[in-house]
Amino acid sequence: MSKHRILILAVLFIFPVTCFAFQDQERKSVVIKNVNVLPMDSERVLKNQNVVIENGKIVAIGSPDKIKTNGAKIIDGTGKYLLPGLFDGHIHLRQADEKGLIQYLSAGITTAREMNGRPFLLEWRDKIKKGELLGPTLYVASPTIGNFSSPKEGYPTPKTPEDADMVVKKFGEQGYDWIKVYSFVPRDIYFALIRAARKYKIPIGGHPPIEINFQESLQMKSIEHLLGYVDPIMTPEAKELDEKDLRGVFHAVEIQEDKLPELAKKTKAAGVWNCPTVLFFDHRVPTERARQAWGKPELRKLGHQNRIKILRALYKAKANLLVCTDSDAGTDLFADSIYEEMGNMREAGLTPYEILKAATKNGAVFLNSNEFGTIDVGKRADLLMVECNPLKNIKCVEKQTGVMVRGRWITKQAFNKLLGK
Repeated sequence: MSKHRILILAVLFIFPVTCFAFQDQERKSVVIKNVNVLPMDSERVLKNQNVVIENGKIVAIGSPDKIKTNGAKIIDGTGKYLLPGLFDGHIHLRQADEKGLIQYLSAGITTAREMNGRPFLLEWRDKIKKGELLGPTLYVASPTIGNFSSPKEGYPTPKTPEDADMVVKKFGEQGYDWIKVYSFVPRDIYFALIRAARKYKIPIGGHPPIEINFQESLQMKSIEHLLGYVDPIMTPEAKELDEKDLRGVFHAVEIQEDKLPELAKKTKAAGVWNCPTVLFFDHRVPTERARQAWGKPELRKLGHQNRIKILRALYKAKANLLVCTDSDAGTDLFADSIYEEMGNMREAGLTPYEILKAATKNGAVFLNSNEFGTIDVGKRADLLMVECNPLKNIKCVEKQTGVMVRGRWITKQAFNKLLGK
């Protein structure tokens, strides 16, 4: 028996009452009573509403005098605020166990895009959809193409355009939702992957390869980590640095800030989405050589400042933005780092509404889904209830009363038990 199956059996053994309660809730009508609703279709609050959930979906929203409880299970929302469950556009579960899935739910994340898939994650995705496993709805990208780890996973980096077509076709047939590209894909292979993704109608995103230019990177649907934005706007002095390529990856070079609006304008025109993950390089870098170069506090500060400047330019250009963390449930960059990333977006000048939009409605638009992202009749009952109005203070997102995922209501206390706190 695999370690994953052993763990989930252990969780069910330890918490049988809680898990059966979740199942029971799916069969009953649930009413969140007298709650202030942020529908996220615009910047507004619907005060003192009753929200009715049946079979994992929202079936009615209205004032208490119009929407009756009729013996349904009641969740008291008096004085609280209800918003759609959060979307994290870039996570990793490759080192996680099933408890890692619950960590994302406990942070209010009810939908997520896994950006370096594995076959077992496809199984998790499907079990979650069937209600057999507790976790956020997952969209799973392929194992990273061009990553040094790919051969170990049995997916070697394509050597020819024909190989690239075959790899994309194979991943599509295996059921992956995305194709993930990495920095070291050769130029001709990158364009072959783009063609194949269009041919097989599967979205493609990731790290712009180092052999392509900025304009060419805009052929992907999503760009991760704000990569590719620094190289075309480095100052002449920065281009002469011995470690310009290394430092450029972490945005830690002097830039010509006046050129940023043009890059942002091109991003907007191309319809490309950005997963900024401002926080990621604040916390870690992937190689020993990078860590040595990154050891100077002034470089870390410069990198952060430049990421904020890039994010601000994209926001001002009204380019497509998501909230993304690059968090990894099997490491020390936890799911709740989404709150830190929201703070980074606030630093870049986004309003609380625009941050929430990037973390809810934008995720659904990005994934071409009409199932989540707003609070409306017919939508999946993925909901987050908090104690104060996040439209006034984005930190209110952290003050959770409970999370509903596909109609299952889980309180903060229940999460603590599930996570062994």
